[in-house]
Amino acid sequence: GYCNEGPTYYNVAGLKLFEIFHLLHQIRPNSMDGVFAVPKIRAIFEFIANVRIGEKYQINFADSSAIFEPKQESIGVCGKLINSPPLMNIAAGISKKRIGDNLNKYMRILFKQPDYSNFNKTEGMLPFSHFENRLAIIRSNDFSASLKVGNNAESHNHNDLGHFTIFYENEPVIVDAGTELYSKINFSDKRYTLWYTRGAGHNAPVFGNIEQLNGDQYTAKFISASQDKLVCDLAKAYPAEAGVKSFIRTLKFSPSEVSVEDKFELEKQQDATIKLFTLEKPKIAGNGNLKIGKVLMNLDNIKYVKITKRPKMNGGWKCSLYEIILRTSDNNYKITFTGTE
Repeated sequence: GYCNEGPTYYNVAGLKLFEIFHLLHQIRPNSMDGVFAVPKIRAIFEFIANVRIGEKYQINFADSSAIFEPKQESIGVCGKLINSPPLMNIAAGISKKRIGDNLNKYMRILFKQPDYSNFNKTEGMLPFSHFENRLAIIRSNDFSASLKVGNNAESHNHNDLGHFTIFYENEPVIVDAGTELYSKINFSDKRYTLWYTRGAGHNAPVFGNIEQLNGDQYTAKFISASQDKLVCDLAKAYPAEAGVKSFIRTLKFSPSEVSVEDKFELEKQQDATIKLFTLEKPKIAGNGNLKIGKVLMNLDNIKYVKITKRPKMNGGWKCSLYEIILRTSDNNYKITFTGTE
């Protein structure tokens, strides 16, 4: 059910497929029962629930935004028809102040919405979502985290292999910048000169001045993925001039703490530089550590260099992002996130 274009495209991908099937289902009652029972079809419909964080955000990647609402007039109908508590959970949380922007949508909202009054929203919580060798997400009431793999030639691709995101109490801590409003450059040969599409605009390291490039030869895969640990192999995510002989990134998870550890071997010694993006301005917390809102970021074998504020984004987060630059000459370092309140 994975959509490599990201969650923002759900309305015109997975949910659009449901609308087509549902129309046939209405024209000829029960004709789509067998289709709705196909596990892959169900997974396509439930994609948005599998990338959801809380009631407001999605794990975004590619040209997608983290803030997105599925079509109100369709997602609840889909959730009820295929008996999906996660989809019903999302539908129940969509603002009821919204109405359709055309007569068809308005009538669907008015006459086909399920009754959510007796729906238990805890039924819709998903502690773990795993798309094989694509994306994994671990959730709790405190921390949630994701790790992205795949290849750098996906549709609407960003050079983002190994990128991780962190949420605390369903609010963003470490984010993917997403994209700006589309213009000609987004679909030109200059696409990867944009700071938010290129490897240096994500949080896998840049070795010396060599970052990830676009192309299907640049790949990453999960070695293991479970509710307490995600391990991925990034050795093939970089061009040959980076000299990466081996590279393992490990994300260890508990509700009270998340750590990201990198271990790699290079053909020649080079500094590794990591950029982390946040919505809230980080504060210096002593001993070279940082605090981001309620979360303390502890650095082991890697040092904070500086924090810069980027101009406001008109797409994506629709606000300014803070860029944390970390650097090390070590080939084994760890970043740990701990809740403080």
